[in-house]
Amino acid sequence: RRATRGDRIPRLARWTGEMASSGRLPAFLVALTAGLLGFAFLFTVDYPVSAITVEGLNVGEAREVVEASGLLGDPVFHAELEAAAERIAALPYVERVEVSLTFPGEATIAITEREPALILARGRERALVATSGAIMAPSTDLDGLPVLKVGQDAPLDGSALPQELVDAIALIADERGADVDLSWTSNDGLVLKLPSGRMAIFGEPERPAAKLAVLAAVENQIEADWEVLDLREPTRPAYR
Repeated sequence: RRATRGDRIPRLARWTGEMASSGRLPAFLVALTAGLLGFAFLFTVDYPVSAITVEGLNVGEAREVVEASGLLGDPVFHAELEAAAERIAALPYVERVEVSLTFPGEATIAITEREPALILARGRERALVATSGAIMAPSTDLDGLPVLKVGQDAPLDGSALPQELVDAIALIADERGADVDLSWTSNDGLVLKLPSGRMAIFGEPERPAAKLAVLAAVENQIEADWEVLDLREPTRPAYR
């Protein structure tokens, strides 16, 4: 038959009595009380984020990343990790970022930086340029990167270089070595100065492979004494 409320009360009483007589009831209540108190303690006390570990930096600065995150001092249980990651991702040298929190108030920021491609030199200023063309940071001491020297009048964006130009420089550096002497002027565009002192004018960074091939052919096959090789139109090179 279906149990009635009157049936359930004696059963509950018997269960409670059995628990009490066995000594299990106090332990159960203690565990329950401790759990409730612990839950209330954890979620009513606002632990501030007091320590941040930044991983994966080579070009960037940990201080800048921490400031951009805005997490330091925030309550742990109210910290907006997604918003912090978006602010960090806006830094010019950051490719990817992951932000995580650990109790009782520590955060870890794991960064994957953009890959550096070259150093941009304008007067005494130096800047590191990523393979994407983005200006990453003031130049650091990174070996093995080509240097592009530009004049103050060079028509270049202050936050990025054209992707085509970065790709052309990478190809030239692969062909001629990372210590190539490259410059960019408003009149001649991309110019390569050879170890012999001769100049090869590439102009716009289009068709760099064809221009490099013509340069190699001229060096190997033409015995004429020349100082400047104009490769702006690789199908009609001119030298003087």
